Amino acid sequence: MKDYRFVNLFRSATLALAALLPLSAPALEATLKADTYLSQTQPDINFGSTVTLNVSPTSRVLLKFDLASALPAGTTSDQITKATLFLWVNRVGVAGSVELREVLTDWAENTATESNAPAVGPAFQTIAVMQANQWVTVDLTRTVQAWLAKSLNNYGFMIGSAGALATVFFDSKENAATSHPARLELVLAGGPPGPQGPKGDTGPAGAKGAAGPAGPVGPVGAAGPKGDAGPAGPAGAKGDAGPAGPAGAKGDAGPAGPVGPVGPVGPVGAAGPKGDIGPAGPVGPAGPKGATGERGATGPTGPAGPTGPAGQVGKSVAVCDHGRLNQTGHCSCSVKTISAITAHNSCSVTSETGSCSATGVTDAFGMSWTGACCVCGF
Repeated sequence: MKDYRFVNLFRSATLALAALLPLSAPALEATLKADTYLSQTQPDINFGSTVTLNVSPTSRVLLKFDLASALPAGTTSDQITKATLFLWVNRVGVAGSVELREVLTDWAENTATESNAPAVGPAFQTIAVMQANQWVTVDLTRTVQAWLAKSLNNYGFMIGSAGALATVFFDSKENAATSHPARLELVLAGGPPGPQGPKGDTGPAGAKGAAGPAGPVGPVGAAGPKGDAGPAGPAGAKGDAGPAGPAGAKGDAGPAGPVGPVGPVGPVGAAGPKGDIGPAGPVGPAGPKGATGERGATGPTGPAGPTGPAGQVGKSVAVCDHGRLNQTGHCSCSVKTISAITAHNSCSVTSETGSCSATGVTDAFGMSWTGACCVCGF
């Protein structure tokens, strides 16, 4: 960053000859303390280090000068007879007018953005900017006088597009290629000339003058070394998306990927229809004998079988009651009664195996009991 505080007054004379800067003596030049621009399309970005100061419908410029660097101590407002602002037009996008406004609150070059822009007053000056590569001037006498009179704080001024039409670019103090920063020249009321001072040191190179008429084309010189790349300009607005390109040719099938892990078992499906009965399998070996079950209920009596053939005639035996005869006088054979003889007093029977006799008895009351002699079969 260049310091213009000690620019020699001879520079003014050089500029008058080369760049349309006539100066009245004595004239002083205030130091450009800060310059930047604000962008509504990029409201949070600071442009304090850019090489141009952009004025457009969406951007505006801030400038601030240090008067103390140029004026003798004790200079009063009524000693300022002329204050002129010089702006170098680097490029013109849309020719038109720009307007100046006084800044009412403070700001800093490396932090100012559209989002924190300082307050400004109404427009007080308008100038036309029609072509590039030339100086344009603005009379700021009343503003500088107000700064010195303390009726207005010196927070600089703002330059914007009048009527939201013009788009122009001024050089900033960071532009080392052309070295045409904004300049504020001050003319003081003249006094009697003093003695000539000693010769001053040679000042820095003056500003680049206006381009002269084109001379004849000379021979092509050897190519010079490649210069350093300039700083990147601000990003342009995003363009519209282009049309979709045609679909590319189908690529070859890629190799088969590895077999993935076995997935979880799915839910059981609905039962299918019942299949045909298969053929009977071979009879398996007999199982072990089970335990004897409980005895079942007695079944109903079956029908009487046919009468069997007559058996052989069994033998008979005489059965005799000894002593007291049966009260009923009936025989009691365990197998078959063949014959029975009853008697009140006595009886006698004979069978194939022998004979017996029975005699009734009389009880104590004189009653006589019936006796029986039986032949029983066996």
